[in-house]
Amino acid sequence: MRVAIISGLRWDSSIGKHTIYYANALSKEAETLLILRDDPILHEQDILDKNIKTVLLPVSRMLDPMNLANIRRIKTAIKNFQPDVIDYRSGYPWDSFGLFFIKKYPIVVTIETAKPRKGEKKRVSEKLSTRIVFRYADQFIARGKTPREILNKEFNIPLENIHISPYGNYAEAYTKIYNMSGSTLKQPGKDEDHILYFGRIVQFKGLKYLIDAEPYITKEVPNAKIVIAGSCDDFSPYEKLMINKKSFITYIQWTTDEMLSELFHSASIVVLPYIEYSESGNIAVAYEFGKPIVASNVGSIEEYVEDGKTGYLVESRNPRELAKAIVKLLKNKKRAVKMGEAGKQKMRLDYSWDGIVKDSLKIYKKTINGVQ
Repeated sequence: MRVAIISGLRWDSSIGKHTIYYANALSKEAETLLILRDDPILHEQDILDKNIKTVLLPVSRMLDPMNLANIRRIKTAIKNFQPDVIDYRSGYPWDSFGLFFIKKYPIVVTIETAKPRKGEKKRVSEKLSTRIVFRYADQFIARGKTPREILNKEFNIPLENIHISPYGNYAEAYTKIYNMSGSTLKQPGKDEDHILYFGRIVQFKGLKYLIDAEPYITKEVPNAKIVIAGSCDDFSPYEKLMINKKSFITYIQWTTDEMLSELFHSASIVVLPYIEYSESGNIAVAYEFGKPIVASNVGSIEEYVEDGKTGYLVESRNPRELAKAIVKLLKNKKRAVKMGEAGKQKMRLDYSWDGIVKDSLKIYKKTINGVQ
């Protein structure tokens, strides 16, 4: 089988890393073409399997004429490769316009986010891109049951055409980065625990409720610190919520891979206080670093976090319940370590690349047979 993967992201994003790890695994079972944005690290390190045929697209802004050239590059690459199926994974609007020129091939669309969540804005170009992608897709891959239901109910896509494929274990990239880069950030002091919130700071991720939980946490565990790392348009409303500012360590910025790996390595617990459906790449990273997770029981998170085994699931928008679960782990180090180890084992067994590729090949074959 010949599979062409079109990705709009670079290595420096978690989804970009996931796509490259997936392509590497897929190339052992099928001839693989990977079209993705160029990144200096791809020239400096042997990240891509040598069996993969690659087309690296120049990185461009939305109004850059280079986008038209990239569409031509995609069209030419697909024509030369003659795939049996295309796995379209690009969230970059301009790439979707290229589907018009390659629509004769069976197309599987892998959806990372089914619709905007609270605090997220979708530009007109992105809305148009979604319409184009959905028009030309033959089958879909979602990351969990919740986005599958959204695709079915809100976009009228038949359930039989939507398949579930979880995130694979791409997060080992971060442990390798940590082993190479070491520590540069402030490390936890003696008897100090770091509670990590990592990622974009937007409304649906519920950071407000973790901040509100701080007084309950530090009352029981005075040396606990909440570490907040991620980009934010305006962090001042969150700062105003902080009752005890000394209990917080903040890195409000775009984080490098080295910084991410260090933050997860130093954390005692990773917290996902989300208030709306989501699938989070942070779960894979936390498991890779052997960290227990405390998360809101929303969306597809329960499909990744086993309550009482790899972490705790709590009611969303409930600071007291969130704090209670966090304190329970901070006060029982053995339990926290055991949960972290269980998470790491779960990542190795349930989300192995061999299993994910095997399932993907079935989806590809169904797509090919359906089009024929």
